[in-house]
Amino acid sequence: MSDNEIEKWHEFNKPPKEIRTARYSFNPKTTSTLSPSYIFQDVHRVLVSMQKLIDGQLQFKRKQDYYLIQCRMTADGDEVEFDVEVCKVWLLNLHGVRIKKQGGSAIKFKDAYSMIVDMLEIN
Repeated sequence: MSDNEIEKWHEFNKPPKEIRTARYSFNPKTTSTLSPSYIFQDVHRVLVSMQKLIDGQLQFKRKQDYYLIQCRMTADGDEVEFDVEVCKVWLLNLHGVRIKKQGGSAIKFKDAYSMIVDMLEIN
């Protein structure tokens, strides 16, 4: 790895100012007692792997103040935008991955959601 790639990785995985608490429907595959930084690194690993699997049709960027990644996936003429966030699960001593559709094809979102959840290794 070059120094530039290492610097980008550290900037992307920099801890946020705060971790948001969220109410959302969660399942055992998307929650963990692991640290939020470890979960975020695993989410980043999954998104990079997805980019390679679907030939770069997935773009993502991090919103710096939170463990939030904004994603856009294009495939077969359909497009979907969604957010992937590591947050604290309300009323529980757990952290989870919340995946929320922002717009676009519901079928592509379902595919992306399933792929992300299947590739996560946080349990």
